[in-house]
Amino acid sequence: MLKSRLAALAVIGLGVLSAPFASAEEFVIPPEVLEAFPIPEDAPAKHAAIQGPFAVKMYAEESLASFTLFAPDDPQSWTEPLPVVAWGNGGCINSNVPVRNFLTTIASYGFVVIAPGPLEPTEDGATPPDIQKTALDWATAQNAEAGGKYETTTGCLEAIALTLKHRRPRKMLDVGTGTGVLAIALARRTRLPIVASDIDPIATQTAIDNARDNGVGPLLRGITAAGLDHRVIADGAPFDLIVANILAGPLVHIAPAIGRAAAPRATIILSGLLATQAQRIVTAYATQGMILRQRLIRADWATLILEKR
Repeated sequence: MLKSRLAALAVIGLGVLSAPFASAEEFVIPPEVLEAFPIPEDAPAKHAAIQGPFAVKMYAEESLASFTLFAPDDPQSWTEPLPVVAWGNGGCINSNVPVRNFLTTIASYGFVVIAPGPLEPTEDGATPPDIQKTALDWATAQNAEAGGKYETTTGCLEAIALTLKHRRPRKMLDVGTGTGVLAIALARRTRLPIVASDIDPIATQTAIDNARDNGVGPLLRGITAAGLDHRVIADGAPFDLIVANILAGPLVHIAPAIGRAAAPRATIILSGLLATQAQRIVTAYATQGMILRQRLIRADWATLILEKR
C-alpha cells in the first residue's frame, strides 16, 4: 500500500500550478470536469465540502514537514499525472484547518493539494513567505524521484559499506525509514539493534514486517514519529550512526535535532537530495557541528557522509 502511494506521488504532474487564492470563491473547477461531474443542485453551503467524483485522503508526508496533503484516495489508479495545487494562506496562520472542507472539494475533483500547516493542528503563527515555493520544490523533487530513488538508496548502501569498513556502530537510527531497506541492511550487517522511524504508521508497520521477513525482526524497533520527535529516540540518544534518506528541505529542517541526537564522532549519512542541493545541506549541518567527510554522486543525486565533531 505504501509503495503504491509513493509511486503515485512520484508521478504527480505540474500541469496546473495555482496562484494563491484570496478566497474560496475565486477557485474555478475546470468546465470539462464540471460537465462530466456536475455539482448537485442540493449541494451544501459554501463552507461545507462539496464531494466531487473521488474520495479524498488527508495525510502527512515525512519528506514535507509542516504541510498537509489532500489527494484522491486511490491515486495509483490514475493513468494520467495528477495536477498540483500549491495552496497559500497569504501570510496568515500556519494552518489549513479553516479551509479543509474547501481543499477537500478541490482534491475530490482530481487534484493533489499541498497546504501549509501540519496534519495535527498547532499554534505556529504565520506562514513563511516562501511557503508555496517549498511546496512546489517538493512536488518537483517527487517527480525527479521517480528516477532517483534507486540512486539515493544505493548511495546510502554504499555509504554504509564504507562506514562499516572502519568502524562498528553501537547505537543506530534510521530517520524516514519507509520500507525499512536501510535499517534492515544495517541490522543484517551489524547484527545490532536499530531504531527505524517514519511519520507514516503504514510505513512503520511495513518496515517492521520487512525486517521480520528478512530475519532481523527482533533487531528493528519501528516507531511512528515526525522527524526525531519521539521518546524512544530521546531515550536512545546519543546515536553513533544516523541515516536519513529523505529530501533536502526536511533534511535542513531536522539538522538541529540530528545534531542533538548524534554522539561525538558519530557518522551521519544523508541522501534524497540532488547534487545541486548538497552544499545547502553541508552548510546546514556544519552549523550543528557536523562536517563533511565524503560526497558520493550517482547520476544527479548526492549522498553525504558527515561526522559529528
